[in-house]
Amino acid sequence: MTLADLASIGALVNGVAVLVSLIYLNLQTRQTARNQQSLMQHGRAQQLSDWLQYIAHPEIADVMVRGNDGRLEPAEFVRYHSVLWSILLVYENNFVQHRSGMLDDRQYEATLGSLRFQCSLPGFRANWITTRHMFDREFAVFVDDMISKTPVILDIGRRGHTAWAARAAQEAAKASPKAAEPG
Repeated sequence: MTLADLASIGALVNGVAVLVSLIYLNLQTRQTARNQQSLMQHGRAQQLSDWLQYIAHPEIADVMVRGNDGRLEPAEFVRYHSVLWSILLVYENNFVQHRSGMLDDRQYEATLGSLRFQCSLPGFRANWITTRHMFDREFAVFVDDMISKTPVILDIGRRGHTAWAARAAQEAAKASPKAAEPG
């Protein structure tokens, strides 16, 4: 074997090693991207979970129900405004993350469903007018557009409760007579 043959074999081994390294790097990059998406989803779920648990507290729940309908005293408005501002920051963060490619379309669609619901509430809409200047300009235009396309829903607390109670009664009616008997 000549020196030229050895050099050719060395170049071939080197090329294979580079190819294997590139394949490994590609796999690692994909795994890192999946891990990043998972962290984003976890953070998003945690934010929303924390917010929902917070608004479930009795004093805040009452403020939210009446605030959504636009029926608040000044001190209650401050609470309502603060709660909405916090969720608007979450919506804005999701908007910016989606715009930059860090939040996928499925996750973003779930966020939009929640934002669409908020945009139907008179209190949210009124609050948005007073806070829109505090947010990313593109996000503000996006929310303005969503509000313009979303019909207003009045008395959502009572309507939601009535619908829920009717569904619960339907589900209870499905129970077998044995299920209703005590143990």
